[in-house]
Amino acid sequence: MKLIIAIIRENQLDQVREALINAGISRITVNDDFKDITCNTILKATSANADGLIGSGKIFVLTLDEVVRLRTGETGTDAI
Repeated sequence: MKLIIAIIRENQLDQVREALINAGISRITVNDDFKDITCNTILKATSANADGLIGSGKIFVLTLDEVVRLRTGETGTDAI
């Protein structure tokens, strides 16, 4: 399982959200199969207006050891 954290400029939030939806990513929880398309979509959506600006953002991809859904007790990918 992966956790993707994207730090982007506030003025790019709407275009990133729209680009993710257009790429078929409409949920906040992203499994391993969607890691590359999510990162690539965010990259494309933000680079269009970055113009080489310092501080234009970062994407962090972290491995999750475990996820537990509090309501049901499900774990792992079932909890996502």
